[in-house]
Amino acid sequence: MFPPYQPSNIRPAPGGDPRFADSSNALVLPPQTYATIGDRLSAKGVDWAWYSGAWQYALDNRDTGAVPDFQYHHQPFNYFKNYAPGTEARVQHLRDAGLGDDASTNRLIAVSMRVICRP
Repeated sequence: MFPPYQPSNIRPAPGGDPRFADSSNALVLPPQTYATIGDRLSAKGVDWAWYSGAWQYALDNRDTGAVPDFQYHHQPFNYFKNYAPGTEARVQHLRDAGLGDDASTNRLIAVSMRVICRP
């Protein structure tokens, strides 16, 4: 199953919103609504972020190829309605790389989750 939002293995519907995968494709999982670890951290007032290397690259380049080895299905928050394109939660918590920059400048937040993308 693939995420309902871009970046996704499934292209947007013809003429549809380019931020969304084509929901008529049976391989697209509907946006999920149950609580995530991120929702629970936010509810407790804990600052957190999901760092995903090559996220923007995957948005800009449909076929990411072997370099970088971006895995669309390894982006758990991209399956959830709370983190849909256009939401404040997506802007605040889903970050493209930057973990090293934040750590080296002492701006690392309380909970930092990351997925490693091979260069």
